[in-house]
Amino acid sequence: MTPRRSTHQAAHRHRVTVLNAICSELHKMATLRAGVITLLAFIPVSLLFVGMDAVGNSFITQDAAANLPVLTTMLTLAVPVGQLLAIIVSVLSISGEYSTGQIGSTLVAVPRRVRVLVAKGVSVAVCVWVVGFVGVLASSAIAVPAIIAVGPLPPAGQVMSSILMTAAGAATGMAFIALIALCIGGVLRSVAFSISAAFGLILVLPGLMSLAPIAFVRDLANYTPTTAADALSSAVPRIAPELGLAVLLGTVAVGGVVWAAALVRRDA
Repeated sequence: MTPRRSTHQAAHRHRVTVLNAICSELHKMATLRAGVITLLAFIPVSLLFVGMDAVGNSFITQDAAANLPVLTTMLTLAVPVGQLLAIIVSVLSISGEYSTGQIGSTLVAVPRRVRVLVAKGVSVAVCVWVVGFVGVLASSAIAVPAIIAVGPLPPAGQVMSSILMTAAGAATGMAFIALIALCIGGVLRSVAFSISAAFGLILVLPGLMSLAPIAFVRDLANYTPTTAADALSSAVPRIAPELGLAVLLGTVAVGGVVWAAALVRRDA
């Protein structure tokens, strides 16, 4: 066996795949204590919000069908807080590497920079989605008994289907918000600047647009990421869930392209 062939086979055996990169990023996410605590805080916050709303909820009626949207609304009360926490964790996961210089080691381990982008995106989205789903699902243990104590609900199968769809929709919206924040953090790099920009663009700007005196600007507020994310789980969405998903996919695609261009062209 020639030295060249031996070297080539060794490099092939140790080639870093996308799956290897994703596993590595998931391990880094798990070891980022501040990020883990911040993200997991959504679960008790969701339980707290639902518990507080369950006390004296005046929207519960004696109509089982009408109580199903009430259940959905109760389950998603803490989702805006979850989106905020997802933004913080996403920015910390990428901007923190730039502030500590760890990004250099990451790029040495995974030379293909776009592969790093994909791995970070998948790892962040998976972590946020799981925590979001568990948080909303756990809240149903408080919301369902609270409604049943006052009024009826549809058959158990219909209720469970609604809970699972609401949890999946809310978690998906949180994951997309996290990906958008991740792109912002990847482009801006600075932790403080990235968090400020992400809060401003994702959470504050839509509210300001909805208050604008120009009707066209107010209409555009219905197509911002937070409104689109809410459409995936809200009982009364401002836009259709399919349109909301399209808005989120488009925003992440644009952000991913900008981040990929910056990642490839700039030094670590």
